[in-house]
Amino acid sequence: MRSHIRTRIESVMKGPAGGSPISLEGTLSALGAVYGWIVKLRSDAYRQGWFPVNRLPCQVISVGNLTLGGTGKTPMTIYVSQQIQSMGFRTAVISRGYGGRAEKTGGIVSDGRRLLMKPIDAGDEPYMMARKLEGIPVLVGQDRYHTGNLALDAFFPEVIILDDAYQHLRLYRDINLVLLDASNPFGNGHLFPRGTLREPISALSRADAVIMTRCPGELPPEPLTASGPSDHRYRRLPVFHTIHDVRFTVAESHGTTHGNERTRHVPEEGVPEKVFAFSAIARNDEFIRSLNSA
Repeated sequence: MRSHIRTRIESVMKGPAGGSPISLEGTLSALGAVYGWIVKLRSDAYRQGWFPVNRLPCQVISVGNLTLGGTGKTPMTIYVSQQIQSMGFRTAVISRGYGGRAEKTGGIVSDGRRLLMKPIDAGDEPYMMARKLEGIPVLVGQDRYHTGNLALDAFFPEVIILDDAYQHLRLYRDINLVLLDASNPFGNGHLFPRGTLREPISALSRADAVIMTRCPGELPPEPLTASGPSDHRYRRLPVFHTIHDVRFTVAESHGTTHGNERTRHVPEEGVPEKVFAFSAIARNDEFIRSLNSA
């Protein structure tokens, strides 16, 4: 019964707008209106200075989105941090560590050379980033300001990258990057729980740039005019496009300094025809599509 209700709600969240006021769609729309009011009140409180915004004595870049999961924030955080590092800046990554035991207390997942936490403590995504990022410390903690100071004391970063922090208004950031899925930038246009929007589309006013993910190859129409608001406040935003490509890797144990494993790229022709696919990401359908396309 519980599974059926959850499936029904998810179908409404992803489905088209509409529905009578006394339907499930109507109920979720009403809840979404309340949620939207709370979100706007919170945003206004930070903008007006009613709630304090903390600053770190270094450059801060946030990678986030407007919808619930599935836009590729973690791969983009990895990419951005590697690009900043290649420019010669000392870099650190901070994630909330959602679901990990260190989420509330905060801590160091990796010092850039060694893994210092297990997935159960760090959370899956921060642990994956820590394995991937050599020379870049990865930290977790729901209080990003506290964790940022921990990073500064331990590693003296010049630039800190925040993973999934667009809604974390308590910490000032110098650059706000917002990711939108090119195939469905704003869902059905409704706020959670009627739709998948975390904030109203007007929250794009805080962004410095928009990055369209999962583009089909050719550049799609500008998302802020074709699929979203045409207001001049949003048209000023630079829009970048990314294409997801499939890469096959194999984990090998070598006892390296950066954890106990490293990965080796495998060409597509080296992958067995019959495989068992397991996914625990937000967009499982996209994962399967990527495998089928390969």
